[in-house]
Amino acid sequence: YAALLDPRVPPGAYNVASGVERRIGDLLRHLMQCLGVRAEIAVEASRVRSATRSTGSGERLRAATGWAPRISLDDTLASLAEDWRRRVNAA
Repeated sequence: YAALLDPRVPPGAYNVASGVERRIGDLLRHLMQCLGVRAEIAVEASRVRSATRSTGSGERLRAATGWAPRISLDDTLASLAEDWRRRVNAA
């Protein structure tokens, strides 16, 4: 975000994305694993809708600032789980 404050960077919208497609269910399973939660993920058929596949591209951000992901998705999800743990325990 700090790199976007550089006046040489053109204004506009930038995606912060790795370019790697991820399934929501896979992210949920990984978070559950990080949290030590065992639960069945149930899909309600009446709520399922056809979706096109979409992958975010951070190429514009990389070209403008040199940005590249430095923290792995595994580390990000583990950090998120730990933050949730702290918040729940503090409540």
